[in-house]
Amino acid sequence: VRRNPFLLLAAKEVRLQQLTFVASLMYCVLFVTLWARRGTWVHYHDGIEVATAIHGIIVATLAGALSCAEERALGTLQWQLLQPISRRVQFAVKIGVTAAIVFGLAFGLPAVLSLIAGFPMDGLVKARTAFTFTLILAGSIYLSSVAASSLIAFFACIPAFVPAFWFAINVAGEIPISVFGLFHHLPRGQIARRLLAVPDGLAMLVW
Repeated sequence: VRRNPFLLLAAKEVRLQQLTFVASLMYCVLFVTLWARRGTWVHYHDGIEVATAIHGIIVATLAGALSCAEERALGTLQWQLLQPISRRVQFAVKIGVTAAIVFGLAFGLPAVLSLIAGFPMDGLVKARTAFTFTLILAGSIYLSSVAASSLIAFFACIPAFVPAFWFAINVAGEIPISVFGLFHHLPRGQIARRLLAVPDGLAMLVW
């Protein structure tokens, strides 16, 4: 039977992410455990939100680390490059499937769990959160493309992302405030005030 090569590539990328689904399964167990103990713990909602944020970071890091290095470890990269599909198209399929898995598990899964449990998770999908997960995914995919194995790529993300988060907090978060204070008191600064009214947007631009 003749099969669609793009669907086969997408299915292969999903199989490479088995460990990512295991991490999300552990998050589901943690979510249900925290929700079941809501009567004995006053700040259970804070625990769920922290667990959701950590789950998103782990999923973005793990999915990127498994995207390229896992094929190299399994020895399937060589024969895949012999397929009658250009490398750019194959890599585009890899990026698309990996990003869909990350955002589906990081945002879609918590949304479904909160909807079923009736937990009001306000501000689950934010522009800055989505942008941060995208940066983590891009960095982990790059490390996966140069690392010898997915395990090395995953642990290499830790020292690589620490300076990035430091930059986000101390630089990207402070520059919009300084620029806003500079233009806010101008007599004809109506346009500047409108552009800088949301510091998060400028912070992402600095990122």
